[in-house]
Amino acid sequence: MKKPKDWDAFFAEMESDPPNLPVVELCRAMHQRGHRIVLCTGRYEKHRLVTNQWLERNGVPYHEIRMRRNDDKRSDVEVKKEMVGPAEVQDILFVVEDRSRNVEMWRAQGLVCLQCDAGEF
Repeated sequence: MKKPKDWDAFFAEMESDPPNLPVVELCRAMHQRGHRIVLCTGRYEKHRLVTNQWLERNGVPYHEIRMRRNDDKRSDVEVKKEMVGPAEVQDILFVVEDRSRNVEMWRAQGLVCLQCDAGEF
Protein backbone atom coordinates (compact mmCIF):
# COMPACT_ATOMS: atom_id res chain seq x y z
CA MET A 1 0.00 0.00 0.00
CA LYS A 2 1.27 3.48 -0.91
CA LYS A 3 1.93 5.78 2.04
CA PRO A 4 0.41 9.26 1.90
CA LYS A 5 2.85 11.99 0.95
CA ASP A 6 4.20 14.03 3.86
CA TRP A 7 3.56 17.42 2.26
CA ASP A 8 4.72 19.42 5.27
CA ALA A 9 8.15 17.74 5.14
CA PHE A 10 8.25 18.12 1.35
CA PHE A 11 7.61 21.86 1.46
CA ALA A 12 9.96 22.36 4.41
CA GLU A 13 12.82 20.97 2.29
CA MET A 14 12.09 22.75 -0.98
CA GLU A 15 14.55 25.57 -0.39
CA SER A 16 17.39 23.02 -0.31
CA ASP A 17 16.32 21.21 -3.51
CA PRO A 18 19.24 20.90 -5.93
CA PRO A 19 18.68 22.60 -9.28
CA ASN A 20 18.26 20.58 -12.46
CA LEU A 21 21.34 22.06 -14.15
CA PRO A 22 20.41 21.27 -17.77
CA VAL A 23 17.04 22.97 -17.27
CA VAL A 24 18.70 25.97 -15.63
CA GLU A 25 21.08 26.25 -18.60
CA LEU A 26 18.16 25.95 -21.02
CA CYS A 27 16.33 28.79 -19.21
CA ARG A 28 19.46 30.94 -19.34
CA ALA A 29 19.99 30.30 -23.05
CA MET A 30 16.36 31.03 -23.94
CA HIS A 31 16.38 34.16 -21.78
CA GLN A 32 19.56 35.40 -23.50
CA ARG A 33 17.85 34.92 -26.86
CA GLY A 34 15.02 37.16 -25.73
CA HIS A 35 12.34 34.57 -25.08
CA ARG A 36 9.76 35.17 -22.36
CA ILE A 37 10.02 32.55 -19.60
CA VAL A 38 6.89 31.77 -17.60
CA LEU A 39 7.16 29.23 -14.81
CA CYS A 40 4.05 27.24 -13.86
CA THR A 41 4.33 25.37 -10.60
CA GLY A 42 2.10 23.30 -8.39
CA ARG A 43 3.59 25.03 -5.36
CA TYR A 44 1.21 27.05 -3.28
CA GLU A 45 1.11 30.85 -3.43
CA LYS A 46 2.24 30.89 0.21
CA HIS A 47 5.58 29.47 -1.01
CA ARG A 48 6.21 32.33 -3.47
CA LEU A 49 8.93 34.04 -1.43
CA VAL A 50 10.99 30.89 -0.82
CA THR A 51 10.49 29.89 -4.47
CA ASN A 52 11.63 33.29 -5.75
CA GLN A 53 14.66 33.17 -3.44
CA TRP A 54 15.55 29.67 -4.65
CA LEU A 55 15.29 30.75 -8.28
CA GLU A 56 17.48 33.80 -7.66
CA ARG A 57 20.05 31.82 -5.66
CA ASN A 58 20.30 29.26 -8.45
CA GLY A 59 20.47 31.81 -11.27
CA VAL A 60 17.21 30.84 -12.97
CA PRO A 61 15.92 33.72 -15.11
CA TYR A 62 12.19 34.13 -15.58
CA HIS A 63 9.64 36.81 -16.32
CA GLU A 64 6.64 35.44 -14.48
CA ILE A 65 5.80 32.63 -12.09
CA ARG A 66 2.30 31.19 -11.82
CA MET A 67 1.45 29.31 -8.64
CA ARG A 68 -1.52 27.43 -7.25
CA ARG A 69 -3.91 29.14 -4.86
CA ASN A 70 -3.34 28.26 -1.21
CA ASP A 71 -6.72 26.54 -0.95
CA ASP A 72 -6.41 24.53 -4.20
CA LYS A 73 -6.03 20.80 -3.49
CA ARG A 74 -6.55 19.59 -7.04
CA SER A 75 -3.95 17.59 -8.95
CA ASP A 76 -1.05 19.46 -10.50
CA VAL A 77 -2.37 18.45 -13.93
CA GLU A 78 -5.62 20.33 -13.37
CA VAL A 79 -3.91 23.31 -11.77
CA LYS A 80 -1.25 23.72 -14.45
CA LYS A 81 -3.73 23.26 -17.28
CA GLU A 82 -5.64 26.30 -16.03
CA MET A 83 -2.45 28.36 -15.75
CA VAL A 84 -2.17 28.63 -19.53
CA GLY A 85 -5.13 30.05 -21.37
CA PRO A 86 -6.10 28.90 -24.87
CA ALA A 87 -5.08 32.25 -26.36
CA GLU A 88 -1.54 31.84 -24.97
CA VAL A 89 -0.88 28.42 -26.53
CA GLN A 90 0.01 29.86 -29.93
CA ASP A 91 2.75 32.01 -28.36
CA ILE A 92 4.46 29.18 -26.46
CA LEU A 93 7.57 27.76 -28.11
CA PHE A 94 7.79 24.77 -25.76
CA VAL A 95 7.22 23.56 -22.21
CA VAL A 96 9.67 21.71 -19.97
CA GLU A 97 8.13 19.23 -17.54
CA ASP A 98 9.26 16.27 -15.46
CA ARG A 99 6.07 14.37 -14.60
CA SER A 100 4.67 12.15 -17.34
CA ARG A 101 1.05 12.99 -16.49
CA ASN A 102 1.80 16.69 -17.01
CA VAL A 103 3.78 16.03 -20.18
CA GLU A 104 0.72 14.24 -21.58
CA MET A 105 -1.53 17.14 -20.56
CA TRP A 106 0.70 19.78 -22.21
CA ARG A 107 0.96 17.74 -25.39
CA ALA A 108 -2.83 17.26 -25.44
CA GLN A 109 -3.06 21.08 -25.43
CA GLY A 110 -1.05 21.08 -28.67
CA LEU A 111 2.22 22.18 -27.06
CA VAL A 112 5.70 20.83 -27.65
CA CYS A 113 6.76 19.45 -24.27
CA LEU A 114 10.32 18.48 -23.46
CA GLN A 115 10.45 15.96 -20.62
CA CYS A 116 13.33 16.29 -18.18
CA ASP A 117 14.41 13.96 -15.40
CA ALA A 118 12.30 14.15 -12.29
CA GLY A 119 13.83 14.97 -8.96
CA GLU A 120 13.24 12.81 -5.94
CA PHE A 121 9.54 12.79 -5.15
